[in-house]
Amino acid sequence: MTMRRVAAAGTVIVATVVASACGSGDRGADSAAASAPADTAGASVDARGDTSNTDRTTPPAAGQGTSASGSRPGSAPAGSRPGGPSGAASVRPAANADTLRGVIRVVGSAADEQVVVRPNVGSPAVTLLGKQSAVLGRLSGVDVWLSGKREGERRMTVDRFLVHSVDGVPAMDGTLVARDGGLAIVTTADHAEHPIVNPPAALRSHLGARVWITGSLESGAVTFGVISDR
Repeated sequence: MTMRRVAAAGTVIVATVVASACGSGDRGADSAAASAPADTAGASVDARGDTSNTDRTTPPAAGQGTSASGSRPGSAPAGSRPGGPSGAASVRPAANADTLRGVIRVVGSAADEQVVVRPNVGSPAVTLLGKQSAVLGRLSGVDVWLSGKREGERRMTVDRFLVHSVDGVPAMDGTLVARDGGLAIVTTADHAEHPIVNPPAALRSHLGARVWITGSLESGAVTFGVISDR
C-alpha cells in the first residue's frame, strides 16, 4: 500500500487507493477502482488561488488535485458506478424561483472578492449574492446547479445549490454519516443514502460535513471535497 498526504490551506481532498494482489506488487490508481483497496491518506489542494485582480484560473480548481499515482482525476475509475449527478435535474425549484447552472469562479482582489458563475463559454458571468455565495466561494472550478432570485442579467441571490460535476465527472453532493461502523453519503437532493465501501481515512475525518464525491463508492477509490463543515 502506498500512502501520500500533502497539507495545504484548501478544502479539496483527493484519496485514491492503491492495492496489491497476491504479492504481485503495487497496482496503479486506475486498477485500484476495480479492487477492494486499503485506507489511504488524502492530499489537500488549495482551490481558491491568488489574490490578483483577475479571474482565478491558474491555481488548481476544486477537484483538480493529483491522485496518489500523480494523475488528475479527469474521469471516473474503470468499473466504477458514477457518483451522480446529485439529483439536480430532478429537483423542483421553489415557486417563482430562478435557476441557473454553470461553473463557479472567484474573481477580484482580496479587498473586493466576488463569487460568480459562468453559465456557458462566452456568456457573461453572473455575480452571486446571499449567504450561500460564501459557501460557493469554496467551490471554484466546480459545475453547480443554483436556485434563487435573479436581479437583472448579471446578479443572482442564491437560496440553495447542488454540485453537479467536477472536472466533467458526475458528482454526489451530500452529508457524510456513520453507518454500521462505516460511512454513507446522504444526498442533498433527495436524501437517499448510499454506503461507501472501504472509505479512505481522509474521508472519515469529515464525518458530518457536506461533501461532493466522485469515483467508485463500491471500492472507496474516490475523490472528494468539502462543501461546508459540520
